Amino acid sequence: GLAVILISALISPLILLKSQNPDSLVLPMALICVAAGGVVGGTLSARASKGSELVSALITALIMFVPMIIISFLYKKGFSALGFVLVAVTLFAATILSAFGILRMGNNKKRNMMNL
Repeated sequence: GLAVILISALISPLILLKSQNPDSLVLPMALICVAAGGVVGGTLSARASKGSELVSALITALIMFVPMIIISFLYKKGFSALGFVLVAVTLFAATILSAFGILRMGNNKKRNMMNL
C-alpha cells in the first residue's frame, strides 16, 4: 500500500505540470494516490488474513496512516486540517471497502465476482 502511494506520488507531479493550474489539483491528486494505496493495502491484507479481513485492513490503514502523520508534523508548511482529514478518511475508506469486497467475494471468486 505504501509503495503504491509513494510511486503514484512520484508520478503525479508529471501529470500536474501538464495542467493549466496545478495548485488546484494537488489535493485531488493526493486523494487519488492515497485511495490507490488504500485499495492495494486493503486487498493484500484481506487476502493474507483468513477470518479477520476487516480487522487486518483496519490495522493496515493505521500502519499506512502513521507515516503520514509524522510527515505532516515535520513539514507544517502548507498544512491544511481539512486536507489532512480528507486524506485520512479516503485512506481508511478505501482500505476498509477493498477488504469488504474481498470478504464479500469469499472462496469462489469467479462465481461471486458477478454478485459484486
